[in-house]
Amino acid sequence: MDFIFCWILISNLTTNNYMPQDIEERLHICSNIISYAPEEYGPELALAIGWQESGYTDAKGRWICTRKGKLVITKAGTHRCTKTERSTKTPKLVRAEGPMQILKLYHCKKNPKSCDTTKAGVDLLYSLVKKHGKKKGIAIYAGGYVNPKSMRYARRAIKLERKIKNTLPDKFPFVFPKELLFWLWRVIE
Repeated sequence: MDFIFCWILISNLTTNNYMPQDIEERLHICSNIISYAPEEYGPELALAIGWQESGYTDAKGRWICTRKGKLVITKAGTHRCTKTERSTKTPKLVRAEGPMQILKLYHCKKNPKSCDTTKAGVDLLYSLVKKHGKKKGIAIYAGGYVNPKSMRYARRAIKLERKIKNTLPDKFPFVFPKELLFWLWRVIE
């Protein structure tokens, strides 16, 4: 039943009046976020972050440099990191990945090639919320530390979480007619 919840959720969150082209991927990612969320918190916050970060797509973020390095774009159009006077170690070129936009360098240290970025992102989010509280945990998730920009991100995420909770408060307290399920499945295919 998660895919039906996700279908309704995505249709309520999109700003235009049509469903996105890659709806199957988005439904799959939304269902995964729901399944990875711990039961004591509920999936709404993770769904809000997933929508805010990537719109439930398996996106790649922009390139960034670690350890206070400077991002340089070469004449050939490639990216690389250069060391600055403030950086003590050699910076690395990384980019956020997956629906929750995590940095594999930090959050998938054991096996970055086969890392489930959705699960790692949901686990990271709820561990930060548990450790620091909701607003501060979301702000740390957004930027690594609390600053005015990450606090704005946290406020937007909490507002979106409330919207998601109001979309379908108890998921589905009723049973769908069989005809509706078959119609939805034909539309998905």
